[in-house]
Amino acid sequence: MSLWFAKVKGRTRCLHPRYRHLLSYNMLPVKWRIFKVICMIQMLLAIIEACETIFIIFLGSQMWLLNLFEIIVFLNIIFFTSLALSILNNNYPGEPIMDTQKTRFNQQYILNFFGLALLLAFLITDIRRFIFLLSFGFDKQISILWLLRPSIFFFALTVNQVIILVGMVKLRRELLRHFYEQASQITNTN
Repeated sequence: MSLWFAKVKGRTRCLHPRYRHLLSYNMLPVKWRIFKVICMIQMLLAIIEACETIFIIFLGSQMWLLNLFEIIVFLNIIFFTSLALSILNNNYPGEPIMDTQKTRFNQQYILNFFGLALLLAFLITDIRRFIFLLSFGFDKQISILWLLRPSIFFFALTVNQVIILVGMVKLRRELLRHFYEQASQITNTN
């Protein structure tokens, strides 16, 4: 073991804050690795949807104010997932969320909770539109899949958003628990 690494609970930890991110992915438990992948997928889906909405605005949409609101919601989703990735990279395993990061977390969490309501509204609207169009009948399966694409897209966004909202609360609690465990170990040794 070198000066910058230590064995903590059977795992190698990088002690230097500048290089801690280099080993962070290998040190993460499987549940947080999966969470990280879900965050990346959610970020990609939100970027795609925001770009699609920007394209609709440039085409001259009559509902530009609603489209602008959609862009703001998708940007908030992107910021929240980047905050989740940042917390996983910089704070895990034993540094709790502090001060400005806590304020940013609380604000983004509330905004993304409202974003979840908007995603649910989009999902319900797309499913109702699909059922309405399905009542006309179709000959080709390709056209059904083409009509179902927005519903599948918003379903994936909604499910990922729920997973991320729940995961962020669990991550925050786990970081705080790890911090208190480390603090109690230090005070017990003294």
